[in-house]
Amino acid sequence: MKTIWLYFFLFLSCIFTVGESAAKDIQISIRNYDSTIVGQPIQIDFFNRVSLVGNWPISETKGGEIGVINKTSVINFSGREGYLRFNVPNIYMHNFDGYPIFVKEGDDVIMTLRNGIVNFEGPQAARYNCQIKLLKTHFTSRVFNMKGNIDSAYLGIIMEDYDLYKSKLLRILNQFKNRIDSHDFDIIQRNVIWEIELMRISFIRNSAMMSPSDDEKIICFKFLKSFLRSGFLKMPDKVDLFSYSFYDYLLKKEMLLAEISGFESGTGAHFETLYSNIVNNYVGVLKDRVLAGSILGFVPFRDTTDFYRDKALKVILDPFSKDILTRSQIVFGAGMPAFEFRLQDTTGHFFSLSDFRGKIVVVDFFFKGCTGCAHLATGMDEVVPRFKGDSNIVFISISVDKTMSTFKSSVRSGIYTNPVSINLYTNGKGEDHEIVKYYAISGYPFLMVIDSEGKIMDCNPPYPNFGEGFTQKFIDILNSSLKKLELSKS
Repeated sequence: MKTIWLYFFLFLSCIFTVGESAAKDIQISIRNYDSTIVGQPIQIDFFNRVSLVGNWPISETKGGEIGVINKTSVINFSGREGYLRFNVPNIYMHNFDGYPIFVKEGDDVIMTLRNGIVNFEGPQAARYNCQIKLLKTHFTSRVFNMKGNIDSAYLGIIMEDYDLYKSKLLRILNQFKNRIDSHDFDIIQRNVIWEIELMRISFIRNSAMMSPSDDEKIICFKFLKSFLRSGFLKMPDKVDLFSYSFYDYLLKKEMLLAEISGFESGTGAHFETLYSNIVNNYVGVLKDRVLAGSILGFVPFRDTTDFYRDKALKVILDPFSKDILTRSQIVFGAGMPAFEFRLQDTTGHFFSLSDFRGKIVVVDFFFKGCTGCAHLATGMDEVVPRFKGDSNIVFISISVDKTMSTFKSSVRSGIYTNPVSINLYTNGKGEDHEIVKYYAISGYPFLMVIDSEGKIMDCNPPYPNFGEGFTQKFIDILNSSLKKLELSKS
């Protein structure tokens, strides 16, 4: 059976790559825009393969264009089909909600930006406008209340609400069916389906992590385990493999099954479980890409991924997966130079990494609304007081929020940062800031430690919000670093 799957996925891989050189351009013209955004920057990136884990894409970037909005704003890309990621002026970003837009060779559309609304015109405009409308339709629940009592009935209602949400999105999609090519329609439909499945399992897992009750955690994990075991029963086809959320779903699914196994055994999540499940249950390109994604920075397993990165590089055949793992090894390597940032705090004062030479620097990245970031801040409440009064260590929290007002609001809330942390802002660039790209941050929160010489000490530390064992491991790493620093000064 495995042999059949292997040839199946190799065949699909060939489908996606043959004939790329003959592709026609994809052209985006920007016209009919608000006068207030003239001269503002715009960036559009094209991926000819689906992104797997955010800024660590298991994808190939074919090109990107950075420019300013003016009378001659025309951006061209070469490729058969793929995804565009738009970075437009802040007032228009909600139209995309951070998600990519599926595009094809020969597309020639005009993008208008007026009164905070993005619209497309031209022969292929229906496909673009359909995706924009889907992205602007948000999930709502009848009982969405993270502070309420969690039981199977509550989770069941939430799952029903996700079914209603999926039906609503598919009805919107069907409104465009006669105006969109059937192949394109299938890809967009699959994006919707897998994204909602990802949202479901993420919600259940977050409910477990936020609940202070062990009984509720058991209920959540039991419900989640049953849900995961019953899902994804069919063999994926080439449309699934092109969905931007399909790989994310598979990776999240395997990560959660490993986490549940660790919770049930009382030993905590082990990367060995995740690694073995992927190697044993997947084949071909699918196995390589899910395996690579599991190593590229998923939080609970960061203390062991270096060993498994080397192990995976020996079995992965997919060239791009192998290449991106090799490059991540270089970026994350201990002793490599840390990014020399210059970022401002809530008062507008700028800090540089060089300001902290001679100190151990603990850095975390967050954004407002990030549940995991709030959990990390709670976990750090157990860590930071241990080092109170120690001038040889500093804690820095960096926001990737797009606006200064959002950044200030998140700091004021006290949810995402510690009172003694230095809170910094990526100067309005958000996830497009050079520091985010330098560390290839794929998800949030992201935690790292920089040594006294401004070099990376650990980009994969244990996260203190994942339990007492992880908290103590992280504290031990910091104590050990401080002792080495003291010895070097003596």
